[in-house]
Amino acid sequence: MKDFLKRIFGIKPAQKRKSDFSAFFYDASEEEQKDVLMRVMKKANADQRKVIEKYDEQLSHAR
Repeated sequence: MKDFLKRIFGIKPAQKRKSDFSAFFYDASEEEQKDVLMRVMKKANADQRKVIEKYDEQLSHAR
């Protein structure tokens, strides 16, 4: 109810402190965001490949 009344009277609530994660998306340039996200995706892909290779290796020994 308080938030509703504040919105009616145009009082903006105090902004919550940004976390490092959200600050990255607010403050980083589009180019920097793209660069960081591409590195993260490549790393995640490599990690997933390692897991699959390990699984395939274990599976081939079980046969």
